[in-house]
Amino acid sequence: MVRLGRLDEAPSDPEMTLRLGGLDDVLFVLGQATHFVQDLNQPLHAAWGETRAEHNEIEAQMLYRTWQKDHTYRGFMLVKNYSCFAHEIAQNSSQHARALFFDREIKRVTEIAWDQAVNDTANLWQSIFWHALGPERAGQLYGIPAPVGEIGNGSLC
Repeated sequence: MVRLGRLDEAPSDPEMTLRLGGLDDVLFVLGQATHFVQDLNQPLHAAWGETRAEHNEIEAQMLYRTWQKDHTYRGFMLVKNYSCFAHEIAQNSSQHARALFFDREIKRVTEIAWDQAVNDTANLWQSIFWHALGPERAGQLYGIPAPVGEIGNGSLC
């Protein structure tokens, strides 16, 4: 069984896992990677310094149905390096920590985090298939379009 403890400990070639692993292994790795991408988009999980009580208080105020609207998918951004992608997500997410902890802009920050997590998750999955199958086959089999840009290749790499 393939085990993935943290996104930066992912197999050096997740595409090879997709090509050679059994379906159970592939789904487990993709599920864990998806969880990590979504966690990193949550400022509570990307910032340091809050106490458990503060964390619980803020999470209890996040209304998980009121902000799931008026957001759109921004197009396929090809992930070039998965570890860099994870660091970029955490860096972007942590920028909202002050607004969340001190200014208590919970609804606004939750909307941003939700929207970004959905887009990052879609980009992660499409990138894995794009790299594993190649652009032509990924498009033929799954309708994955050409990327509109690239991520996971910035200054943190």
